[in-house]
Amino acid sequence: MLTAAAASHGARTAIHGAAGDNGVTYTELKEASADFARRAQRAGVRPGDIVGLVSDNRLEFVLSLFGLSSLGAVVAPIDPRLDPEEVRTRLQAVGARAVLTTMPPEKDIWSVPALQVRAHRDSHGPALTLTTDPHSSPADRGQESLALPPGCELILFTAGSTGRPKAVPLTGTNLGSSVRGVISSLRLGPSDATLLAMPLFHGHGLMGGLLATFASGGRVALPSSGRFSAHSFWPEMTALGATWYTAVPSIHQILLLRASSEYPGPGEAPLRFIRSCSAPLSATTAQKLTSTFQAPVIRAYGMTETAHQTASAQWNNLANADERYVGVPTGVEIGISAPDGSSVPIGEEGEIVVRGASVMPGYLGDEPADTVFAGGRFRTGDLGRLDADGSLYLTGRIKEQINRGGEKISPESVESVLAQHPQVVEAVAFGIPDPLYGERVAAAVTLTDGSTATPDALREFCGKHGSAILVPDRIMIVPRMPLTAKGTADRPALARRATNDEGPAPR
Repeated sequence: MLTAAAASHGARTAIHGAAGDNGVTYTELKEASADFARRAQRAGVRPGDIVGLVSDNRLEFVLSLFGLSSLGAVVAPIDPRLDPEEVRTRLQAVGARAVLTTMPPEKDIWSVPALQVRAHRDSHGPALTLTTDPHSSPADRGQESLALPPGCELILFTAGSTGRPKAVPLTGTNLGSSVRGVISSLRLGPSDATLLAMPLFHGHGLMGGLLATFASGGRVALPSSGRFSAHSFWPEMTALGATWYTAVPSIHQILLLRASSEYPGPGEAPLRFIRSCSAPLSATTAQKLTSTFQAPVIRAYGMTETAHQTASAQWNNLANADERYVGVPTGVEIGISAPDGSSVPIGEEGEIVVRGASVMPGYLGDEPADTVFAGGRFRTGDLGRLDADGSLYLTGRIKEQINRGGEKISPESVESVLAQHPQVVEAVAFGIPDPLYGERVAAAVTLTDGSTATPDALREFCGKHGSAILVPDRIMIVPRMPLTAKGTADRPALARRATNDEGPAPR
């Protein structure tokens, strides 16, 4: 991908490491990555090795990613905010023989040899300094990496929001298919530019932001703090001349909350479109995004197991106001399956199953294949329906459904009602244990500044604007939502808080 981009767009800027810098061209990026591959090989990294990459959104991450790829190593990006034990667990789970990190190497923490990387610029362009732990190197270790599927280039970890994180091997074919789908659905080209608000250790930021931009010859900017910062977002977008950005709904909501004081206006920051993925986007938030930032919103649907994008709204159907609409398949075949594995009729709800070039070969480890695939199709665990023209509507997640006395309630349906309240900024619904019904409906909400809404008032509002089964038995008002690593609401954490009456009490 990088070789092709350098051949077509060599002198064009590929990436800005900080707001206002001159940037790195595609040719410089290719040369610096090749140089780093030689440095890593001298340090003991071999083709086929699995190497952890622990860094936030910095130039070190990008150069290391392409350098290791050109060497033939398999990269396993890991969230740098995880505690050392969680990092160690992931490294050991995939049999990593080394870890590249922007933090000082510490054998007792990483448990595998740590290679510290630092980016700098000399007369020949950008480069990486590689500092090897003198007490241990990858070549010293007898541990072998896991057996990987042919063509594996990347290992990503699922968010683990409904269970333990799983290791997902992705091949070059998987990555190429997903990236082409993103480019096609967004109509990306060399004139486009984006700020990478989503983390690069997750598919949304890596494929949806970085790789799709590089493969289309555009420009990306890395946030100055290494991660999304609402305070610096618009100044950095403006300095870049960004034409779009992609993010999860929680980031969109944060930007809307601060828009009155921080958004410079469409004249200073004109956007061609805004993309939303990785969690359901309410109709209310979508409308506010369009009216505030003067740009159409493109919903997309995907997951780590499909190398990120699976479906996306199309430009000729952006007016579809149904918040469950996530577009049409991009490079894959999508079906809707009944519990027995049979296909359901058009328009009926069932489990979303996917088959195609972007679908992973299977999880690494001991995950039984028959629980992951059915009839050669990947079982997503998501609920949805297809209409006659192939449009996909996402209606919930099987493991997140609330089972109240045998009646299945979608959290998204509860959230949709609460989101209509003018003082509700964000709403997240979930189930909590109940001795009589098995589960009851609960929800957490964040409110606008100065709001006077109470849990009872919100429950009354739900009763007037939705069916009785969508009225939460318990509503918590919280100052902010706990988030998973990819920036989506952490339902299990909220359920534990509601069950144990932890955190802010209802008022």
